[in-house]
Amino acid sequence: MPPKINLKRANISTEFVDLMIALYAEWVTKNERVILAGKTNKGFEHFTMSARRMLPIIKRVSDDRKGLDYELTRLRGLPYTDFVVVMDVDPTWDPREPEWDEDYDEAEEWKNAPRIPWLVGRTKFVTMTNYSNRNEIKGQLGHFDVYIPSSIVRSPELSHIHMIPQRNQRSVYRHPHHYLQTDGEAITRSPLSYRTGNCYGDYSGVIKGMVDEPDFPELFRQLFGHLSTFGYGPPINLSSLDYDIHTPER
Repeated sequence: MPPKINLKRANISTEFVDLMIALYAEWVTKNERVILAGKTNKGFEHFTMSARRMLPIIKRVSDDRKGLDYELTRLRGLPYTDFVVVMDVDPTWDPREPEWDEDYDEAEEWKNAPRIPWLVGRTKFVTMTNYSNRNEIKGQLGHFDVYIPSSIVRSPELSHIHMIPQRNQRSVYRHPHHYLQTDGEAITRSPLSYRTGNCYGDYSGVIKGMVDEPDFPELFRQLFGHLSTFGYGPPINLSSLDYDIHTPER
């Protein structure tokens, strides 16, 4: 039987577009010095090239294979159903636990954490296959919500990116290569407030590059590829994943 072909393209909310543009603008402002240096110094040239890609998007202009329309076309062509924005905790916030307070409650303290917008991509169905044999299915993982915080420009940490299976939004062991760092304790606050552990393998360099010099369509594409891949020597066993990984797409 031939594979099903789903030609439906992703929906992109206005809030997502606005936040994406704002983050590109923040990156250009933050790196203005090295962007200018890249015009004469090849060591910084990649900053200049990234800025040239972002500026038409920031200005909301479009021309052939650059600018805002092209950026949105790239997003719509990804294996996602929706791109939206949600408000949740700032993952860079530090509650600074006071050692002297015996009544200190970390979960209660996190209720006071500042909230920021997050870019969220909701994936199409993820079927995870073996990196060395793409015909070997290792798991029918279902749909994921991929979260990228708006703090990513000022704090480009891979551990702040979350990929949460819709089959269990409180999952700790989300993927053989992606999990929550809860120190063995139960989740007592927003899952987005925890750091994630990751083993990106061959995706590591590219994903880190997309965070340091953001290209959000490419970052979401790489993260979907990561979710679809069972790599070599994963830190989490398949049997440890805390949701249904056997039911195929219907």
